[in-house]
Amino acid sequence: MFQAKSSFMSMIKSSAATFASIAVLASFPALADDAAPKFADQGRGWTEALRKEFYGLDQGARIMPYAWIKGLKHPDETGFLDDALGRYGYLPNPDSETPGLPVGFLAADSGAKGKTFSMTCAACHTRQIEIDGKPIRIDGGPAIVDFGSLLDDMDKAFGKVLDDDAAFTAFATACSAPRPRTTRKNN
Repeated sequence: MFQAKSSFMSMIKSSAATFASIAVLASFPALADDAAPKFADQGRGWTEALRKEFYGLDQGARIMPYAWIKGLKHPDETGFLDDALGRYGYLPNPDSETPGLPVGFLAADSGAKGKTFSMTCAACHTRQIEIDGKPIRIDGGPAIVDFGSLLDDMDKAFGKVLDDDAAFTAFATACSAPRPRTTRKNN
């Protein structure tokens, strides 16, 4: 019995080592994400201008004030947007009107309320795959993202802001924009 248990444990350890090696090797192609992707042919009607519009067209989905997402921190104190939401699978968008936001996210103008962190269909419907180490972008394809974890992490981050005075102070400071001074004219 002990020998069978020992063999089983050896097999488990060997498998774990194999899976760990595969995971490490699988992470290297992700480094190619820094390379500019080639775009899958979507037909004659799909132009670069339409792609850019698809990636950042305001569709009215408001998530929160943009200053809030900029001021929000992960438990390790890194900013929520430090990796442009790449940890959730969202794709870089070098053409974003707001630098650092991924494909399908924007800082939408909300009039007197300022900018609002917003999301478009492109966030969940733009996929990137690799062929021979080269990134290929597929506009309209199903993305490989973890929207649930994004929302869960936002919830935890705001929970910390509400429960921890120091976190609240840091968040409030990060979100406070200096107000322009106005001078009052005396009549």
